[in-house]
Amino acid sequence: MKLLWSRRSRADRRAILRYIARPGLDNIKAAQRWDTCIVARAEKAAQVPTTGHRPPELRNDPRYENILQVWLRTYRIIYRVEASTVVVLRVWEGHQLLSLEDLPPPK
Repeated sequence: MKLLWSRRSRADRRAILRYIARPGLDNIKAAQRWDTCIVARAEKAAQVPTTGHRPPELRNDPRYENILQVWLRTYRIIYRVEASTVVVLRVWEGHQLLSLEDLPPPK
C-alpha cells in the first residue's frame, strides 16, 4: 500500500526532531536516526496495515474503525487505512491520550 503523511504527522515528526536535537544536547544525528526509525516503522505498517490495532480511545467508536496504531518504543504512530493507501495521522509520545480533536473527521 502507498504511504502518505498528513500535514499534522509531518509537524509531529518535526517537533520530535527539534526536541531530540534541542540546543545544548547536540543530538542532531540521533534525531535524524530516530526519524528514520519512525519512517521505517510506518512503512512496515503500510505493507501490512492490519498488524496495527485500534487505539484504546477509539475502540467504542465505529466511525473510526479504520484508524489503527503501531508502536515504536514509546511512540504511537496513528494511521488511517484507506482503499490502497495508509495515511499517517499523528506521531506522538505514547503516554499522551488521543482525543477526537487530534484526528481529522472520519471518512
